[in-house]
Amino acid sequence: MRIEKINGVNVITVPRELDLLNSDTFKNEVKGLIQKGDKLIVLDFSRCDYLDSSGIGTVVALHKNALMNGGGLALASLQESVMKVMQITALDKILRIFPSVEEAVEALRK
Repeated sequence: MRIEKINGVNVITVPRELDLLNSDTFKNEVKGLIQKGDKLIVLDFSRCDYLDSSGIGTVVALHKNALMNGGGLALASLQESVMKVMQITALDKILRIFPSVEEAVEALRK
């Protein structure tokens, strides 16, 4: 997991696969950032091409955690396969999804 701070927003690169094998570790690391006060999070999905149900649960949990702590979460640069999962599960109607990291960062800063 790579973390980069852009204009006060943490941009976290999601691994190539977010699944049962790594979703808990990923979730706990991001939750740790939120609890430390880094409440604006962009998940950069540009490298992720596979998301299973545990990965979906992780994204939803992080969204809720960020909101409950007064922050925000946005998803950026989703590959087609991941975007289809978001559409099938109707999460594209709930989560903030942007075509690029830059647009996601800008939206969270408003």
